[in-house]
Amino acid sequence: MEESAISKWDNVYRLFQMKIEEASTEYSRVTMPVTDMTCNGMGFVHGGILFSLGDIAFGAAANFGQATGTVTLSSNVQFLAPGKHGPLVAEARCIRAGKHILVYNVDITDARGQLVMHGTYEGFRTDFAFTGSKAVQQD
Repeated sequence: MEESAISKWDNVYRLFQMKIEEASTEYSRVTMPVTDMTCNGMGFVHGGILFSLGDIAFGAAANFGQATGTVTLSSNVQFLAPGKHGPLVAEARCIRAGKHILVYNVDITDARGQLVMHGTYEGFRTDFAFTGSKAVQQD
């Protein structure tokens, strides 16, 4: 599969060892291992990491084949079960693709097929080109 803007430039994607297994404008599938780095003090994947995995799956589909980036406008997620059995699989499915506004449903399941998180991610297609990460200057 062709390298995407997400896999090429997204630091969160690399930090948590995510992998885009499939991507198109309609659908994406992203996997992530469960590691000590992703788990909270109770031994399952931290909710913020689950949210990020869902956001990466959304971004992989929403940005597929685009020269400019789509950013998340809003999201609504439900954490349904602890993510303990990896790898986790996030699947994003487009439910609306307008000129500027995109909406995807994202489900994350564990290695046993249990639904861990469901979310709806709404994005805005910008006119900002992908340029890679730049460190933010601290004041």
